[in-house]
Amino acid sequence: NIGDYRQKQTDYLTALAQDTAVKVVETGEPLALYNLNPFERRIVHVALAERKDIVTESQGEGKSRFLVVSPKQ
Repeated sequence: NIGDYRQKQTDYLTALAQDTAVKVVETGEPLALYNLNPFERRIVHVALAERKDIVTESQGEGKSRFLVVSPKQ
């Protein structure tokens, strides 16, 4: 955790998650977040877990795995 890298990364991903959730709610369309490792995907899932208006889901296999943020039906 040199130079608070992990905390900065967590803060960035939490902000990205919230911004993505706002866009999903506004448009009603799902958005995919690519190039996230498992740790980063987990941060996004946790950041959005309490929201009742969206759903997060990891899709794909192995290195092709990505996260989708969708409006709740």
